[in-house]
Amino acid sequence: MEPELRQLLRGKYAKKNLRELDLGWLKLFRDNDYMAQIREHGFFRITPVEIKDGCGLEPRLMSKHDYTSAQPVIFQQEGLSILPLSRREYVVARCSTFHPLPKVKELAPKYVDVPRGIESLDFTDLTSEAVALSAASLAGVFEDFINEGELKQTLAGRMKTTDLNIQLHVGVEDEPPAAMADLLEVAAQSPNVDVALPVRPVAFDVVNAQMEIDAGFEGDSVVVLVEAKNKLPDDFNIRQVYYPYLRFRQQVRKPVRNVYMTYVSGVFTLYEFTFEDDHSMQTIKDGHSRQYILRSKPLTREELQEIASGITPRAARKDVPFPQADIFDRVVRLAEEIQESDEGYIDIATIAATQGFVERQVAYYVDAGRYIGLFNKGSGRLTLTDEGEKIMKTNEPTERHLALSRMILSDEIFNAAYLLGKEPGRQSTANVAALIDEKLGLAESTCHRRAQTVLRWVNWINRMIES
Repeated sequence: MEPELRQLLRGKYAKKNLRELDLGWLKLFRDNDYMAQIREHGFFRITPVEIKDGCGLEPRLMSKHDYTSAQPVIFQQEGLSILPLSRREYVVARCSTFHPLPKVKELAPKYVDVPRGIESLDFTDLTSEAVALSAASLAGVFEDFINEGELKQTLAGRMKTTDLNIQLHVGVEDEPPAAMADLLEVAAQSPNVDVALPVRPVAFDVVNAQMEIDAGFEGDSVVVLVEAKNKLPDDFNIRQVYYPYLRFRQQVRKPVRNVYMTYVSGVFTLYEFTFEDDHSMQTIKDGHSRQYILRSKPLTREELQEIASGITPRAARKDVPFPQADIFDRVVRLAEEIQESDEGYIDIATIAATQGFVERQVAYYVDAGRYIGLFNKGSGRLTLTDEGEKIMKTNEPTERHLALSRMILSDEIFNAAYLLGKEPGRQSTANVAALIDEKLGLAESTCHRRAQTVLRWVNWINRMIES
């Protein structure tokens, strides 16, 4: 049966890297009238037993979609999302339950020093989300971000939602024309509604569904709920912050604040989110955001420029595409994933789903790591080079940052671009594009785009400098 399903999926979605998740949901949709229910009502209900019996896969894994890129392709194609309503039932609806992570609004990051006197937590090895949360708490990150005085951790782990009443605006295809204008007005006000279709508000009862809180803190005047990821996704599933928020809004008298935290390579990024309507996750709004950089010692611009000047750079490579991956921390996170794996490699086909960014970006980040000599690629797998292994074993944040910076600055284009910073006004997109044109002879528009990537990496190198 699997070859037949694989062929069907490839034929309809032109998807090469098929997961069991994709095949399982295709089988469920093929063998049931779910699309008819979606067209008429905008949703259908399904039980864990129906999932297990219908495709043979574990319901928990079939319903765990932390990012848009982790969804099965039929969900992505049809604009569907899945939510647990209880331990015995899910709803699949035509709406988005995902929200993009905004750009950090504060321009200057805040530097936090490694706390002294702590021996049971290794601040140089924050690879798990739980350990990163503990480190952020000990370093005072949450208290600074929330600005409500002292916070004490009170919550963590799996728990039940209790009874919640929620509403979803779902897309339908047979809505009466008279109602269409009002429904589209509702859709236009909700970014997580597909405005290409008329929408219908539908109420759902959530009864003791399972949820998980990575960490919860309480102060004299506030309760803070934190969802943490040790990666840098494009978006996240709103349910991860919404269900805990709604449960504790009903349980406590103090205001409840939602924080989503990412941690990669010594940098904590915190985002706050609010809801205009507590009963609708689709009314999520961005709050403030801030980056915190954990370091053991500060660096100066002069020190980094001296390092760049002391390197004899190699010629720009032409056997690997020049980097077009703007977020260098994602390259670092892939290296961390390889280092943490028991096999010593990661499968390239799994990167989009596990890291939370779109599939077309995978090649950008893989090739960026290959270009600077951090990664090797072969047989669909990504491994560390010998030099990459050596660097990733350097867990101390500042020393690893310096080692990766040296790797970047060993390329003649990055080195020259970095040293342009010695002269005020010289480190411009136009000047860096001219360097790329001189060494690689790319089209003008391509040189301009690659120059923007170079300058993003230059900013990454400089971020350990406290202004």
